[in-house]
Amino acid sequence: MRFSRLFGRTLRDDPAEAEVISHRLLQRAGFIRPLASGIYTQMPLGWRVSKKIMDIFRHEMDALGCQEMAMPVLNPARDLAGNRPLDRRWAGPGQVERSQPA
Repeated sequence: MRFSRLFGRTLRDDPAEAEVISHRLLQRAGFIRPLASGIYTQMPLGWRVSKKIMDIFRHEMDALGCQEMAMPVLNPARDLAGNRPLDRRWAGPGQVERSQPA
């Protein structure tokens, strides 16, 4: 695919709202576009890069005999109960509360 036929366009100037250098560079190169505060849309070029990285991870995980799964972004606490690292939730500043299995 020719770069001139890409859906997203590159920017000549730094985006005013981008504060981090990586965000500025990714926006200028046409990899991402801001959707809302802290939320970015992957443009076709950024999606191609993400897909290649996912393929590398998938290949290495398959070589180790691991399994892949997809989960929703929000998960009920009962599904996370029993996992030691995920078993804790913050009750307040400096306090850790143990979640009880449902």
